[in-house]
Amino acid sequence: MITITNYFLQPYIKDLTPLATYRSNFFKYFLQAHHIPVRTDDLIDWERLAQEYYTFDVETDEDWVTARLKETELSKNSELIVEFGYGPPICKVKTSTFIAHWYDFYKASGYIGISAVSLNLKYLIELRHDTGLFYSNFKIDPES
Repeated sequence: MITITNYFLQPYIKDLTPLATYRSNFFKYFLQAHHIPVRTDDLIDWERLAQEYYTFDVETDEDWVTARLKETELSKNSELIVEFGYGPPICKVKTSTFIAHWYDFYKASGYIGISAVSLNLKYLIELRHDTGLFYSNFKIDPES
């Protein structure tokens, strides 16, 4: 049984379903099985996606990002699969919980980054420490 011990995830435990450990490479293989390109460091290869993608700086106000996410098509999906980096397990997460508390999930990764995909595979999102950017295959900021 996989347990969630990360302090930042504890308040949301009822909305999380552990699927696999990071070391299992579950997320990487899941993406590859669904023809979503992955870099050698297990991050989504945004440059190889066959569709447009969007980026914006995460230093923007946390509440502003949350408000924008609530207005996206992503919010109409019930659950996401979220990969939290090296520590916490990969989990199914209620989308509403993810949207409302995405920054706590980022903290749970040790500020390394998080990747998420909707269960219908239409929506991808990744917050990366190496660039400090949010990446998505759907428009989050209506001004971008």
